[in-house]
Amino acid sequence: MSEHSAPICSRLIKSSKILPVVFQLIMANHHNVSSGMVQNAVALLSNFSGGTILDLEPLYQEGLIEVVVSVISEAALVHLDGEVHAGRNVSRLVLPASLELLHNILKHTSAVVRSALQSQRLSCPAAETEAAEKLLLANRPLNQLNTHLIHMLSTENLEVWEECIQCLSLLVQLYGGEGSDCLSPSCLRSLSHVLCEHMHLENPRIQRTTLRIIKRLVQTTDRSDWLECSEGVELVSLLQDMTKSNRCHADVLPLAAELLQEITGP
Repeated sequence: MSEHSAPICSRLIKSSKILPVVFQLIMANHHNVSSGMVQNAVALLSNFSGGTILDLEPLYQEGLIEVVVSVISEAALVHLDGEVHAGRNVSRLVLPASLELLHNILKHTSAVVRSALQSQRLSCPAAETEAAEKLLLANRPLNQLNTHLIHMLSTENLEVWEECIQCLSLLVQLYGGEGSDCLSPSCLRSLSHVLCEHMHLENPRIQRTTLRIIKRLVQTTDRSDWLECSEGVELVSLLQDMTKSNRCHADVLPLAAELLQEITGP
């Protein structure tokens, strides 16, 4: 019902006071993300978070961010472990729904921040800027999901993969690579995998997005030794090959060269 009648159900859920129960159910069972109870509860939140009528504030008050971090962290581990039965359930239900919920939160946050920046340029009152800063602070724990999202870029589940790269793009735009080891050897391996897999496709969207993600991570990481590992060396070599390849899309070459310069210097 919530999937097909979100505006009506949004009003009903606000008046029914069911949100606290939904959050309690998820947190009480978050270590069993393949259970039907968690799947349905997360799907419910995902459907409502995408609507324009439901105010997200009640969700924040009930611990929305804690729930998202907890569920995606657990679901990602199960998914990547490749457990035969539970992994399939997570891939089909909880993981896509929780990633969609995360995506809705990040899109909302990004829109609020863009609006606040525009208001600053127009010398509007500071209230909008303060609201954006408050929202960014409330959502900061989401950057704990960066490494999970990067690792899931190697998944064969296209629905999960597409949500991961979109969420990751928004997360690094908002917070950079703070709070997690986004340039660890395993993360570098996953990012290089994406670049290799999409190097010669006609549509350069994925490569452009991935290069921008890597650049943002490089600019904001606390680590300075990631280039010393073999995976860092391989990423630099891959970027060098991309800048010399005549098979890469024309829109990708300048981005690869720019990132390479960012990493290696003039």
